[in-house]
Amino acid sequence: MESSGRVNKRQAYALASTNLDKLLGIKHDHEDSDLVAFEGGSLFDLSSKVTAIASPQRGLVDLF
Repeated sequence: MESSGRVNKRQAYALASTNLDKLLGIKHDHEDSDLVAFEGGSLFDLSSKVTAIASPQRGLVDLF
């Protein structure tokens, strides 16, 4: 990460998800939230690739 150790991985995920929702005033039910699966790393690894998205609201799992 580029934070020189000031932001840990958990805090970085919160900045990109929950905290962003709060900042934008978005309210949603987490049971309806999509789940994204990565291969080769995580959300913040440039080498990782999205392999699946599970969407309870659409009732689908997209595989890539």
